[in-house]
Amino acid sequence: MGAFIGLPPSLIETYGSDIKKVYKANGVPVYLGLVTMFLSAFVHLMITCIVIVLLAPILFEATLPIQLPFFFLALAIYIIVSLSIGSVLGLTVKNQAKLTMIAQLVFLPSIMLSGIMFPIEFLPDFLETIGLIFPLY
Repeated sequence: MGAFIGLPPSLIETYGSDIKKVYKANGVPVYLGLVTMFLSAFVHLMITCIVIVLLAPILFEATLPIQLPFFFLALAIYIIVSLSIGSVLGLTVKNQAKLTMIAQLVFLPSIMLSGIMFPIEFLPDFLETIGLIFPLY
């Protein structure tokens, strides 16, 4: 959610305002805003996920993943892909209201059709096939 709904508005704010002009005037590469926001969002999302993974056994009696390093590698890949999609949305859509709608149109089907809310086998075959294209799957 942070990648689809949190990052793109920050990109619109930076690249759709005078901040972009300030970057250029001071000789800062224009892409640096994207890179710093991407890295910041990645670190924050990883910290949030680590806290959730560590607290879930205590609060919800959940079990830790069996292969913790593989889990965090897969999580890092998923966050990078999600942030990439969010970056594309933030850089291509120029209107904040449209961006919010488009981000939700990407995020909600990702959650509903990927198997995270309920087993993907419960979906009809055509929705199960559509769910395979989302990075969350």
